[in-house]
Amino acid sequence: MQTRIVVYGTNHPVHVVDFELTTCINSGFLLKANLESQFDLADELLVGNMLTFEIESPDAISTYFTGTLFDIQSGFVSEHTCGAEVVLKPRLELLKQTEKSQIFVQANVQSVLNKLIQKAGYSQDRIKWRVTKDLPTLPQCVQALENDYTFFTRLLAKYGLIYWFECHDFIESIVIAEGNLASPYIERGLLSVTDKDGLVHEHETGFVGFTQCQSRHRFRMGGSQVHMNAHPPTSVSSAQRSYFEPAAQNPAEQFERTGNLELAYQQGKNEVTLVGNVAEANAGYSFSLNGKLGTAKGGDYTCIRSKQVYKQGSANDPKQVAYHSESVCVPRGEPIRIAPPEHSPKPMVFTATVRSLSGSKANPHLDTQGQYATQVHFDSQVTESVKRLTQYACRGQKQPTGLHFPLLPDSNVLIGCMNND
Repeated sequence: MQTRIVVYGTNHPVHVVDFELTTCINSGFLLKANLESQFDLADELLVGNMLTFEIESPDAISTYFTGTLFDIQSGFVSEHTCGAEVVLKPRLELLKQTEKSQIFVQANVQSVLNKLIQKAGYSQDRIKWRVTKDLPTLPQCVQALENDYTFFTRLLAKYGLIYWFECHDFIESIVIAEGNLASPYIERGLLSVTDKDGLVHEHETGFVGFTQCQSRHRFRMGGSQVHMNAHPPTSVSSAQRSYFEPAAQNPAEQFERTGNLELAYQQGKNEVTLVGNVAEANAGYSFSLNGKLGTAKGGDYTCIRSKQVYKQGSANDPKQVAYHSESVCVPRGEPIRIAPPEHSPKPMVFTATVRSLSGSKANPHLDTQGQYATQVHFDSQVTESVKRLTQYACRGQKQPTGLHFPLLPDSNVLIGCMNND
């Protein structure tokens, strides 16, 4: 039995001419396929709809992959055959099409991340959290002149989280975890690397495994700095360095963020590339490898990148099915972290919109310590806005430095860039 692919999401049978899928942890996936049908596919394949591909391996174990249609080009390839080129991506890609400045007050980091993911179209049951500790609640969380995806990635990198995608019940789900130890094992469990003995094992009945293995070890000297209670420096050169370095509030937070940054910069030191016909070995999944030959070492691995290529030709001119997979893996015990996104230059002052995730009746404001707090009810005793003005002093200052009025949700405020936080 050869590998075959079945498409779900259309009302008529569809023939897969060729198929290419690339996945990457902390990045997403890209699926390109050429389809053919005896019926017109223009009315069935609509941008924004979900499409599911079933990859049935030679041992009759199926792997399902679901994505959102982002691009479709259809037309007739012959008199009675309609063809379509489709491109599938995760809905998270929609966050890259936005750019805004917001300040979330008294917001939990998990709530902010949930809000960003839901804006891309994911329902709450499609967001899988696999964390062992609660994320902190921040007095203020600033999205500074960046799109939602960059903001999303920056928060993940800051708190040592990673993400990948899974398919459950023909539905695309996003998984957010503290590390690759939360990645699921593939159904097949144990995989083997077959030695080169002159035989074409890919053509054997029921063979599923790897036929090529290559190890890669790199020496990296990347470093990172995390400052505690950073203040604006005086010189221009030090100002630029401080602007691009994260700040921590206490030594424990400083050590944690430094460790996450170091792990992100050291990513890819030990990689194993496996080539075979394993459809399940996609980014975010783990498996056990029984590799006693060549450079393959037995153990548990987590896939961080993968590529699958499938070709069988047109339905009018069928050819021998050609399928292979390539998986780049790291030892499962080696922590994976996401690298922080590159910072873009920002002005000293820019406008931002006040947001509160605690409800429409919330009234964000500064307390006497110069920190944001959420007042649930509006002040009904004062009618004149000028009477709302009160003196306040920021943290570390003895004397009041100005007047402040209560901030309302959706109010526009000015944000000054002291550092990237």
